[in-house]
Amino acid sequence: MDIYTFIVMLHVIGTILGTGGATVAELQITRALKDRRVSPEEGALMHVNYSMIRVGMATVLVSVIGMFIYFAAKDSDALFTNEKLWIKDLMFVMIFINAIALQKRLVPLWLGASISFTSWWGATLLGLAGQLPYSFMTYLIGYVVSVFALAGLFKLLRMLNINSRSLLVLIGVVLIVLVFLMYYLINGEQARQNVLIDEQDEETAIYRELSDTVSFEYPGGTHTIKFEFLVDEAGVINEIKAADIDPENQGQLANFVTTANTQFVGKNISDLSNVDKVGTSSLTTAAFNESLANIQAQL
Repeated sequence: MDIYTFIVMLHVIGTILGTGGATVAELQITRALKDRRVSPEEGALMHVNYSMIRVGMATVLVSVIGMFIYFAAKDSDALFTNEKLWIKDLMFVMIFINAIALQKRLVPLWLGASISFTSWWGATLLGLAGQLPYSFMTYLIGYVVSVFALAGLFKLLRMLNINSRSLLVLIGVVLIVLVFLMYYLINGEQARQNVLIDEQDEETAIYRELSDTVSFEYPGGTHTIKFEFLVDEAGVINEIKAADIDPENQGQLANFVTTANTQFVGKNISDLSNVDKVGTSSLTTAAFNESLANIQAQL
């Protein structure tokens, strides 16, 4: 077993202990808040349960530190560029802060229990989900909303005086719904990303740029113009561009390009030959025809 596998194994074990403990803790807290008392048996069970959560927290802390050391030794920035790992790290930080805050009674029990439950299960589900395409801000908003949504749900269940077994079933249903919702969102986002990639690949594959440079004399000197044709696989013109090395002539050339695009976009470049004067520029049209013949020879 290599060191990375050992670190991951520690991380999984710690997460299982913490997530299981947080789930049982929610059941215990629900019972305690419902009857306003903690029996000796419940107190003993809570002590064992919170000991399990502490072991899970310690194991996760060791594994996270181990991962940072491992990737630092490999000179890899993977832990610093993955936004899903950022939110998981934030959840683990919140688990530790929340535990201290609960011990010092700085947060109400209902909120602390929801933070613990959401953080442990959130980290678990994100770990199971694999690579996700969402931003850190999206994860953060979902995390905060989930904390208060689950706190409200558990408070409602306590008000309805539901027994522990029914509560456990409802928690299971909520988790199943969350898993299916995450699966749906992941597939939907990945499908959208695949469509965008396919469209980009299609655009790259369909169009190609053909160009030719022509020089010609005019009463004031010499013009050198580069003509560019963007055509699809069938040779249909999508766009015509032209640039003169003399910036002072670019204004007149822009008018020529506008007129040429109006006349020739949508036509097959192979069907064009010795076009009539484009606009008012006969010399530029002659250069265009010369360039067109050279470009057609490239097909």
